[in-house]
Amino acid sequence: MAAPTWTMNIQRSCAVLYFHFFFGISLILLGWTTFAARWIPRIKPYHRRLGQIWVYGMIVQVYTSTYVSYNGFRWFIFMFGVICYGSLITGHSFIRKFQLKIREQRSNAMTRPLKYVGVPTKESDGDAYTAKTARNDDSLIEQITDNENRSLQSESQRTWFTQKRLKQIHGIFMFLSLVMLTGAGAAFTTRFSQTKECKNIYCDADADGNVPECMVHPS
Repeated sequence: MAAPTWTMNIQRSCAVLYFHFFFGISLILLGWTTFAARWIPRIKPYHRRLGQIWVYGMIVQVYTSTYVSYNGFRWFIFMFGVICYGSLITGHSFIRKFQLKIREQRSNAMTRPLKYVGVPTKESDGDAYTAKTARNDDSLIEQITDNENRSLQSESQRTWFTQKRLKQIHGIFMFLSLVMLTGAGAAFTTRFSQTKECKNIYCDADADGNVPECMVHPS
């Protein structure tokens, strides 16, 4: 077998393995900090930003796992990943739906008070109703805004996915994803601690579906 090079199939890269381990530990700590931020007033304003960083970090983490194998992974590690990332995607989709509804409500609140409203005016030939813009009529704007709020409240009552439920479902699935990440991290830590000396593993390119020949090389 030829000397190993980066052009070969890489079964394990020690540099990526170390990054995967320590970056994963930092994601676990960040995830629990983000979760705790929902109830700690001092860091609650940072909950959304911490959550975004955690989601992006999870994308990086799953990709680095391609170079940390030695002899494959047990089935439950794969299931950890399925539940973890499936919950992550589900939780993220629900908070996005929550945010889109907020934007829609704000957009409606800004545009609807500017409608043309009929108000009574005195004309030379008698009383008549003329369409005038109610932009500066504070009482009329308050009335329209109240009507808008009632409309939004009525709309939320017609659907099961209210804003409160969207946030609750988001929290449940994100918590489940974090638990799976913590469990996978514990399993990987056990395996990592048993690795006395990390060595890179290179393999020849696959040929005709046969098991490729691999070699261990010091890092």
